[in-house]
Amino acid sequence: MGSGSLKCALGGVVWFWGVDMAFTFWHQTPVDRVSVILKTIMIPLLFFLIYRSICRRFSHAEANSVFTLTALWLGGPFYLYLLGLFLPEYHPLTLVELERMIVSFPLSTLSLATYDGSLFALTAVSILLFVRTVIPEIQPKGS
Repeated sequence: MGSGSLKCALGGVVWFWGVDMAFTFWHQTPVDRVSVILKTIMIPLLFFLIYRSICRRFSHAEANSVFTLTALWLGGPFYLYLLGLFLPEYHPLTLVELERMIVSFPLSTLSLATYDGSLFALTAVSILLFVRTVIPEIQPKGS
């Protein structure tokens, strides 16, 4: 994995889960219809605007997409760990629990996204990254 792929993968994880965490801080209510709709629209839109600007400079768009997709799904347990540290309403994970969530990847991320309200956003971003990997002809110019 080149440094460009690593930057794309880490940038993708930070932007996807970071936007989710920022929304959770801002909208501190239980998951409701409004938060799911907002996350479904806001997270993929912001993710791809930032992802495209970060990864446009690097070649090997297919590899960037594969690494970003993998990192995105592996990032779920770390997101939950950080959320527990910053928000008292969330049960902070112990390192053993974090390890168990990482081992149970991708089910842990799927479960987290379901209860967090970001399942549709995670699905949309995953599908678009997968399509970008499988069909390289739809790459934007300069990527």
